[in-house]
Amino acid sequence: MVTKYREEIKYNDTVFFWQAGPPEIRGMYGWGVVVGDVKRFKDWGYGVPVKYEKIFKQHISVTAFQKEPLLQKHVLLRMPIGTNFRLIPAEHKAVRDIIVQNLGKEMAP
Repeated sequence: MVTKYREEIKYNDTVFFWQAGPPEIRGMYGWGVVVGDVKRFKDWGYGVPVKYEKIFKQHISVTAFQKEPLLQKHVLLRMPIGTNFRLIPAEHKAVRDIIVQNLGKEMAP
């Protein structure tokens, strides 16, 4: 489901899969790329086709992201309510760096 930024999502954008909830499960579980246009579905709203590229065997905990100064004020960490969140290029790089630090270069976009 895509609730925000529909007009900004484009083919080949990277998407990160994040799960909310209690600290022991909250974090990043993988990433993929957009492979089509955002479209409206009659019964539930907007969506976009995504190809999964990497699913992590072990998620990266929210604490790894909370330690990154560039991400500490991001709405995802301050108020994690919603379905999709935008990252500016510097935040995207910070997320990629966290993936590399935790799981290795081969797991990063």
